[in-house]
Amino acid sequence: RVHGIAHGDVHHTWRPKQPQSRRNRQDTWTTVSILTSLTAPTLATMGKGKGQKVMDFDLATAMTKKENRKLTKMECMVNYHLARVPFWNGKESVAMANAEKTREMIASLKTKVKNRWEEQNGIY
Repeated sequence: RVHGIAHGDVHHTWRPKQPQSRRNRQDTWTTVSILTSLTAPTLATMGKGKGQKVMDFDLATAMTKKENRKLTKMECMVNYHLARVPFWNGKESVAMANAEKTREMIASLKTKVKNRWEEQNGIY
């Protein structure tokens, strides 16, 4: 017996699920075995910072200063071109084509930075 609880006893705890939406809130009861909740190995492997470190890609830290300047300017140029799209027949206008071309350049720059980061960190 550990703290007055037998070896195979089951302890019921109430844990609310994360709601999918505000209207669809569901609360449930879960059953937790006392044996698994009190063992030392699970306590040593649970919690923040106890698992393996997975490298996360962060675009802002992976870019160089020059790439950051280019990206900022290209994002501003998208708004510049979109502001010049005419109200009538705007999808086929030159300004819309320039904005789409700039968006493609932004996407290619981001993939280039991500590929370089993956090569540097040994992720293929």
